[in-house]
Amino acid sequence: MKVLLCILSAAFIGREVLASIPPARYSGDSVLLKKGLYYFGGRPDNNADAPGTIQDFIYLNISESFDVNDAQSAWENVEVIGTLTAERNYGYGMGVIPEEDSIMIYGGAGSNTFGSLLHYPVMLYNATSNRWQDLTEPPNALKQP
Repeated sequence: MKVLLCILSAAFIGREVLASIPPARYSGDSVLLKKGLYYFGGRPDNNADAPGTIQDFIYLNISESFDVNDAQSAWENVEVIGTLTAERNYGYGMGVIPEEDSIMIYGGAGSNTFGSLLHYPVMLYNATSNRWQDLTEPPNALKQP
């Protein structure tokens, strides 16, 4: 079943908030942080014969009302500072840590390339610093002496 990017539940945040449906994506995720809707990755279609993943990180400001006809063009790319970025991914978990103004991405299927694993399976985006951080534990961190 395809996952629609539009989160109609955003309407409960403010009666004036409306959002349009950007191009369909599958197995991506979105979160609400403060008055912004963030969406990362996913797949452009659900066709196993044509695998591919999306790496874009987009944002919709929902702090003020806007016309639903303009919502499609209201999405913005999040321009992250630094070279570390979340990898192409789908089928992951995404959550918010509001006290730290941060978004966490956990796990996922990665780039959907045979034999390719995620280098950073746990990533944290801080909206204040506008940077990604790798939270992955080193492989030996959980081993007991």
